[in-house]
Amino acid sequence: MELFRVLHPGMPASYISAFLSVAEHPGQGVTEHAQRLGMLRPVASRILLEIGKKARTGEPGFDLVASQQSWADLRAVHYMLTPRGTRLKRRVLDILERGSAT
Repeated sequence: MELFRVLHPGMPASYISAFLSVAEHPGQGVTEHAQRLGMLRPVASRILLEIGKKARTGEPGFDLVASQQSWADLRAVHYMLTPRGTRLKRRVLDILERGSAT
């Protein structure tokens, strides 16, 4: 949790959960992430925007995930990690691996 708190001291747990969902299941859409997280689609969409490059308010987001429009269905958007998100995922995995080695 401390890795996430460095990004923003008051980062909500829902943002962390959404980041982990995208990290584990890249390329999926907001509906799949919402179902996995047990939240409504509009709530998941808002959270994914907040942890993206630009928050819904127009202010800078956390730049942890990026969205890409589907080629097959222009209404569909898929989420994946940004380079910053990939670095954070590696740090999280390193900590988890060190913890399981003890």
